[in-house]
Amino acid sequence: MTEMNKFKQAVLVLEEDWETVKRAKENRGENALLSISRLVLGVITAVFTLLWTIHIVFGILITINGVPLLGFLNVLLEAIEDSGVQVMATLVFAALNFHLLACVVKGCFKFGMRVFCLFPIHPMRVGDTPLNSFLFNLVLILFGTCAVVMFSHEAFRDFSRLTAADVIFGAQTRYLDFFRVFYQNNVFLYTFLVWAVVTLIYLLCKPRDESAMLPSPSSGGVKAKG
Repeated sequence: MTEMNKFKQAVLVLEEDWETVKRAKENRGENALLSISRLVLGVITAVFTLLWTIHIVFGILITINGVPLLGFLNVLLEAIEDSGVQVMATLVFAALNFHLLACVVKGCFKFGMRVFCLFPIHPMRVGDTPLNSFLFNLVLILFGTCAVVMFSHEAFRDFSRLTAADVIFGAQTRYLDFFRVFYQNNVFLYTFLVWAVVTLIYLLCKPRDESAMLPSPSSGGVKAKG
């Protein structure tokens, strides 16, 4: 399975490089509007990530007498809700959570491009995505949804009050014998932060996906790296 995953990764990297060369030759580069859109989307996602990080550290982990140091996003959502524009508060809340789900899918793809022993690569490409890749990413989103809902409830306790998530995660799951220790010591949140920092450092050092298979000069074929 590992060798097959390496082969799939190498083929995918080669196809992406070929598409880049093809665009450069036939279209003289990518459409400027598409490039600008990607830049804007990248800036927006970076802002969302920064907001989440600040909120986790100062709005959840650091407390004074059991009260978070800063309300931050909680205060923002409640302010929007109290202003009479409840729909806007719901949209902001949904955007924050959708960002987390998008990170789950993108993170799984990045992880699969570099670690080959756990699961195969299932990229989502416009007009070229097989059914099994759709199903794999759908299952991934469904698994991630439960964790995101639990995390969002923990992050926005005031905003998510009197909801089904509040009953499930705030009154039932939180006080189960097995999960009580995790909640009391913020194990989930610290794990999330440590993994985010480790991933950031790793991707800053190795931002691009490299082919897992290199040409073999002796045999004229390819060989797996490492």
